[in-house]
Amino acid sequence: MVRFFLIKWAVIFVDIGTEYEVFYVDAILCCCKFLFYKELSMDRQLSFNSGITTKMVLGLVLLMLSVTTSVLASDNNDDTNIENMGSTEDYELIESELLLFEDIPMVYSVARSAQKYDELSVAVNVITAEDIHYSGLTSIPEILSYSLGIEVVPATRNAVRMSIGGLRYSFFDRSVVMINGRNVNSQVNGGTDFMNIPVFIEDIERIEVIRSTGGAAWGSNAFSGVINIVTKKPEDIKGFMYSGTLNHFGDYWNQVRWAQSAGDWQWKLSGGYSDWTSTENTIDDDNFVSNDFMRTKRFDGEALVTLNDLTELSFGANYHVSDIGNLYQPTLSSFYDPFAPFEKYSSKYSSQRYYARLARKKFDDYSFHLQWYGNFVHTDFNDGFKTRWMENDLEAQFDFDLDDHNLIVGTDLRQIQLKSLQDQYSYAFTEGKYEDYQVGVFLIDRWKVTDRLTLESQIREDYFTDMEESDWSGRFSVVQKIFDSYNQRVRLSAARSFRTPSYGWKYTSFHSVRSDRNIENEEIISYEAGYSIEPYNFLELNLDGYLRKYSNMIGSDMGFDPFSGPFMVITNNADIDVVGIEGKAVFDFDKSSAELWLAYEDVDVVESQASLGTVYPSGIKCGINARHKFNENWVLNANVKYSDRTKSTKAGTSTSAIDQYSLGTISLTRLLPGDKGDITVGVTNLFDDNYNLWHNSGELTETVGRTYFGRLQLKF
Repeated sequence: MVRFFLIKWAVIFVDIGTEYEVFYVDAILCCCKFLFYKELSMDRQLSFNSGITTKMVLGLVLLMLSVTTSVLASDNNDDTNIENMGSTEDYELIESELLLFEDIPMVYSVARSAQKYDELSVAVNVITAEDIHYSGLTSIPEILSYSLGIEVVPATRNAVRMSIGGLRYSFFDRSVVMINGRNVNSQVNGGTDFMNIPVFIEDIERIEVIRSTGGAAWGSNAFSGVINIVTKKPEDIKGFMYSGTLNHFGDYWNQVRWAQSAGDWQWKLSGGYSDWTSTENTIDDDNFVSNDFMRTKRFDGEALVTLNDLTELSFGANYHVSDIGNLYQPTLSSFYDPFAPFEKYSSKYSSQRYYARLARKKFDDYSFHLQWYGNFVHTDFNDGFKTRWMENDLEAQFDFDLDDHNLIVGTDLRQIQLKSLQDQYSYAFTEGKYEDYQVGVFLIDRWKVTDRLTLESQIREDYFTDMEESDWSGRFSVVQKIFDSYNQRVRLSAARSFRTPSYGWKYTSFHSVRSDRNIENEEIISYEAGYSIEPYNFLELNLDGYLRKYSNMIGSDMGFDPFSGPFMVITNNADIDVVGIEGKAVFDFDKSSAELWLAYEDVDVVESQASLGTVYPSGIKCGINARHKFNENWVLNANVKYSDRTKSTKAGTSTSAIDQYSLGTISLTRLLPGDKGDITVGVTNLFDDNYNLWHNSGELTETVGRTYFGRLQLKF
């Protein structure tokens, strides 16, 4: 089926001269086959048994490497390069046009290339550096809490549960989180430890949140959405910077940064330390003892060198280590062993991350990049989660401008190694050390059919050596400008993605927990529609709706062994339908800006036998993000969110529920003369003394509520 889909679209792309009416017939046929792919289930389990596809993938990698080498060789001669491509005046004209193009708000994460915000095929949030800075918030979960389409609930002071589009879970393993397009999800549990993301808040240029499945662009586990954190370039933040934040509990965050450029080089070095106390010291009249502190040290370095007018080499390194306390209570292991240690000692999380990227700027209608990155992570948690894992990823991507088409083709090869430490109180991989290889091939085409109509097609296939099979993701979108007046636009999309169960789900053993070795990938089919209008030059209105059909959802069933007693089995056990509608109004005045949003979601569990291990989305949510500049010295920022109680669970299912809640943050910033920094004071969790939301067989825990803070930032 996938191969038919690729061939069909390849014919359409090549047949440029075909009349548009003929194209529409072909497009509808392909779209129908795509939408009803679920009925063609016999084609679902694709494999590389023949070896032909494997050779094709390896051949594509070798071809890209050879073309890369030849392009670099040609680019090394600057005079010849310019002479072959055109005059120096033409080159300077194109450079100036590119600079002008960069001033337009752009998004990279939808289709792996820069696109204008008003031409995107999916719903996207862009959280800017100004939004982040003037909020005064110190963690990515706090920042995302006020964003449309994202739900964040604290579990403890150093752990959160988060989701895009509902179905929250501790590991956030149904979405992909990246820094500059490089994965930071754990290869053990598939999720993201948001309190240990290796990035400094003040180094973030913007956060792109894709509120839809992104598997066609980013592969496995970009299931319900994508979060891409884009960092600032060294040339844009030259000089020294110090930023320190302190709250009234005594928690503090510090960062020192130095960025500079010299000749063809530019670089950035950041270091910092943060420390926050345990819940016991932040909540009055609490009914538990805690030791859930967290102390984190970070270092981040990056350098870029311009090899010639068109080619740039960048590389970087990041080191991150956290000492993390735990709630003072028995572990699961102590239930089975009364002599097991209590969970009162600190755990440790450490990571080293490196990357190197060679990129050729777009000129003469094409560009490319070749990138390697490696993640090396140690987790030593006293609740039994002690692992070592390594990830190496090699990626190649080419962008072509072919008349009315923008074509992107690429591949990435990923190596994963992981193991668990042998400990009688720790979970362990049932077959010892694991090594797996993943190969992904993707094709994205954006066809500007007319000045008003754009068609975007994305297709990707991923192969996994541990399963010896492949799976695919796809998206087809129509983006239409329906009226010139008020810049009215409409978009329609259909997409399919999958989630691969992580190694921690499939190959581990922990006391009474067992894994189903025949566990299948989760699948999502998403139908989306959007409308936007700009009735005034200061106002933009957006309305988005979607239907998401989840199948093969992973949860747990109960089993019984006459020798060992009851046990829990991780397996596929549910189909879920989620329907939602989202509205957003964006105001942008001379001194003020505001974003107002309202969302509604409803969940229907079509079939389920046991626990889904997740939390349903709340029904109604709304929020306001506003900022006002009184003058060039004073800035007031406010963020507010309300979330209704989550939907009650159905009989036969077991999920947690969350009460309705309100969040609020307000901050006032005084800028120092000469752009030398600023002073900020504010309050977070404005409406609650204590943050106590979880209800499932009684109260789970409380976390910190209203918090007053101050920040000093200096630049020199």
